[in-house]
Amino acid sequence: MILHVEGFVDAAIKVQASVFHEDTPGKLFLRLLIRLPEDYLAEQAMCRTPPSFELESACVSHGCLSHFCQRLDQMFLEQSDDPILFTWLEWLRTESWHAQEEHSGDPRALVIWEEPEKELESSLAWASPQLCANCGMGDSDPAGLSCLKTCKHILCATCISATMRVEDACESVHCCPLPQCRSQLAQEDIDVANSCPEAWMHVTRQILGTCFQDAVVFCPRCEDRGMDIPVLMASVIINDAGNDRGVCRCKCFTCGLKFCGVCRSPCHPGEACFDDQSRVVRMAKRRPALPPDLQDVAVRIAEEVKKSEAQKAHDLAELMGNADFETIRHAFLDAHENAIDKGLESVFGPMVALHKAPVGEVVKKRFMQSFREMPHTCELRPAFHGTNAANHASIFDRGLLIPGDQNELSVVHGAAHGRGVYTANIDAAWLSKGFCSHPVILICGVIQSDFVRHVGDAMVVGKAEHVVPLFYGSADGFDEHGTGQRPISKVPIATYQTLPPKRSQTSLKAPPKEAKKEDKSSKFKARLERKSKRH
Repeated sequence: MILHVEGFVDAAIKVQASVFHEDTPGKLFLRLLIRLPEDYLAEQAMCRTPPSFELESACVSHGCLSHFCQRLDQMFLEQSDDPILFTWLEWLRTESWHAQEEHSGDPRALVIWEEPEKELESSLAWASPQLCANCGMGDSDPAGLSCLKTCKHILCATCISATMRVEDACESVHCCPLPQCRSQLAQEDIDVANSCPEAWMHVTRQILGTCFQDAVVFCPRCEDRGMDIPVLMASVIINDAGNDRGVCRCKCFTCGLKFCGVCRSPCHPGEACFDDQSRVVRMAKRRPALPPDLQDVAVRIAEEVKKSEAQKAHDLAELMGNADFETIRHAFLDAHENAIDKGLESVFGPMVALHKAPVGEVVKKRFMQSFREMPHTCELRPAFHGTNAANHASIFDRGLLIPGDQNELSVVHGAAHGRGVYTANIDAAWLSKGFCSHPVILICGVIQSDFVRHVGDAMVVGKAEHVVPLFYGSADGFDEHGTGQRPISKVPIATYQTLPPKRSQTSLKAPPKEAKKEDKSSKFKARLERKSKRH
């Protein structure tokens, strides 16, 4: 085998190595493209960060290239204390020709096209059938595969069409769908691929499972509404979420939501995705999923948060016991006031007031009956509910009702996840905000039972008596940062009762808290009192 190596520096150290067979020195067998870590050549570097790489070939199958990639990964693990580059090059030069094992698709394995020379046409008998470099599938019709003019990657018409559909919607230039490439398409490739736009349902199905899925993220708001809308990432480098600073790199072309494409949370400038547990939990539910190393960390943290919340709910349920409605409401706020305050400020900004919801006696009685019928350790979870402010009086008088369930109400915003009362998780206030006509949002208690379905960032409550409005938050307007929603004046509601800054003590005593938490609670109440006076 003949090895040819080129190196160049462009903000990072890059190396390109090409391998040719001795019998056909003009025919490329393999091309290794490497980006070395910044400290790779430092004298004291331990070289534990593997170089990122891609393998290209015009005569090796995608499965065989995938095996090569995994073999290089294994070599690094076996020799992580020493520079690995020479070992990789030697193996590719001396051993790769005989290693024809097939493995599952690896996004770093790229099948390219090379124009054969006339004298080499007879040597192509051993070449593998051409497959799409994006989805890894072949095509019974050779005309169904195209070789891009700019990067020489072989792609099927379906992948090119789906990619262009997403790029058109996101007002982006047309590029190669491979995240590692993203070379701008030549006009000739665009003209050949132009066809009638397909429905988003078909586009989404074509994207999932391909390399291109690493370049998109599904809009979280549309996802909770039952639609999979792929949004093109402005930056597809998402392997360093620990240092991601919340740059707004995604905007949905359907609903206008701006969000962080890594953790699919509202923009958090200056803060990393891992700085907040709610972002990590949402990161674990991201579709398409993050790279395996990040996804595993996010899932592990999400499981820890889930266990912590379950213990907290158990403690609160033990505390409530046979308490009355008002006592439960006070205990509920004591347990969740920080999360509620944070959620309200995320959509209204810092100038927000918290109020008791003036629910009627019939609503209280119905809820308490259901609450007492549940097991002693039943969890009462906080949630937001957004709706037209004109509906609030009816909700306080009759409760949150399921449209068509022995009432005259009709579905207004659809029921993508079935019939029920739709609420947003306490860390997803932005979801309920989208349904608010004015800057007023309900804070509800949701009994966790078999009648509650958890879908994305939402809870769909299938039994009306298992959800009750306990408080509501109001402000002079919405926080416009990253929302794309126009300002709107505060709705005047004279009948609403502002929550007293100092709640009366009851016979229900919470377990002793640390001094730090007591100080935080006191500050919250003092701030609540100041905000209440402004309203």
